[in-house]
Formats: sequence, C-alpha cells, structure tokens
Amino acid sequence: MAAGQFYAVSWFAQQAAEKALKALYLERNGHLPPRTHDLRFLGAELQVSSAQASDLTILYPTFRAARYPDDSGSAPVDAIREPDATQHLGAARRTLEWIGTEL
Repeated sequence: MAAGQFYAVSWFAQQAAEKALKALYLERNGHLPPRTHDLRFLGAELQVSSAQASDLTILYPTFRAARYPDDSGSAPVDAIREPDATQHLGAARRTLEWIGTEL
C-alpha cells in the first residue's frame, strides 16, 4: 500500500483468500478443492456465513481486475485505486482470520 501498488495489494489479497479457502476445503473434505478462482463458489462449498460470503463477493472480481486489462483497455495498475485495495485487503484479512479459527 505504501508504495502505491494498489493492483498488487488487491491481487495478493485475493490470492491469499483463495489459497486459504482451498486449504480449509482440503482440511474439511479430505481431497483437493475444485480448480477455480471463484471465491463465492468456494464459500458456498464451505457453507460460509453471510458475513463471510459478503467478503468473498467483494474479493471475487479482483482476480480478473488485477490480472487483465478491462474492456476499455485500462491496465490493472491504472484501474485499481487505493479505496479498492483497502476494501480488498480488509475483506482478505477478515477471511484469513476466520479461516484461522477453522483450521
């Protein structure tokens, strides 16, 4: 955040949440999770609470937004602003804190 690389903050926040959800899935189910970046789907599979589902919905579009240019051709480095990154980071932190209590 301090370096102003907001797209990177959002990308890493999404990735941390995704990997943590997949770890919890593996722990609970005893097999690898489906190959997906859809945090909402993973949350549904894990039967998360509505508060956790809300955080996953916030993070869901981040994978695509931080990795690929948008329809106007705007690069992720230009498309993701500080308020977005702050929101994504908060959602990821809450997700990781919850998963930490489950593992």
